[in-house]
Amino acid sequence: MKSRPVVVTRPGEPGARLARDLVAAGMEALWLPAFILGPPPDEARVAAVLAHLPTYQLAIFVSAAAVEATAQRLTAPWPAGTAIGVVGGGTRRAVVEHIPSAAGVTWFAPDAATEGEGGSEALWHVLSGALSQIRRVLILRAQHGREWLGEQLEQAGVLVDTLAVYARLPAEVGAPEAAQVQRWLADNRTAVLLVTSSEAVDAFAAQVEPVTGRAWLLRSRVLASHERIVTRLRAAGFADVRFTSLDVDSIRKAAFAQ
Repeated sequence: MKSRPVVVTRPGEPGARLARDLVAAGMEALWLPAFILGPPPDEARVAAVLAHLPTYQLAIFVSAAAVEATAQRLTAPWPAGTAIGVVGGGTRRAVVEHIPSAAGVTWFAPDAATEGEGGSEALWHVLSGALSQIRRVLILRAQHGREWLGEQLEQAGVLVDTLAVYARLPAEVGAPEAAQVQRWLADNRTAVLLVTSSEAVDAFAAQVEPVTGRAWLLRSRVLASHERIVTRLRAAGFADVRFTSLDVDSIRKAAFAQ
C-alpha cells in the first residue's frame, strides 16, 4: 500500500509552518489552506476599539491568526489591566511571539490536561470561576465564527464586544498544488486531510472537489483538531475521521495508524 500524503488545510503562517515541520520530519505534506486570511472588513472600527483596550477587563483571542492581525494593528503596549484569554497552546504561543508587551498580564487558558479538547468550552471552564472580576470582554476573531463563548459570557451578565480583526476569504487551488493532487489521483493514492476548524470542512470541499471529485475526498482519512470538527466531518460524509493534537508526532501517529 502506498503511503498517504498529508494535506494541511490550516490557513496562514501557522498552517504553512506546520506543513514545513511535517516535511522536515520526513513526511510528504502539502499546504492547501481552506481560506486566505485577509484584512478586517472595517479597519476604522478595529483601530477605534483597540484604542480603548484598557476599558476591557479581558480580551479573548480565538486563534493564532487573530493574535497576528491584532498585533499588526496595536499602536501602544498591551494594557496591564486587560487580561488575555486564549483557546489553546498555539494561540498562547502566538501571543508570546507577537505581543511581547502582554507577557506580564493575567492569563486565562486551558491547562495542558484539557488542551487537547481545546476551544471555547475548555476556556469557558477556566473563565466561569473568575467572572466576578470581569465586567466587559472583547472577543478578537474573523468576521464570522462560533458565537457560543460570547453567549455564555452574556448569559452570565458580562458585556461582550466582538471585533473582526481579519477576514476569511475563499481560497483557490493553485496550478502547482492542483498538479500535485492530480498526480496522487493518477497513482491511486488517497490523502490524509488535516482540518482545524468546522468552517473549513465545507470551504475545503468546495475548493478541492473540482480537482479531485467528491469520491476521492470521502476516501481520505481526515484528522481533526477538535471533537466538534470530528462531528461536523462525519455529518459531511467522511467515514475515516480521527482526532489529533497539532504536533508532528501526534499527526504522524494518527495519519498512519491502522
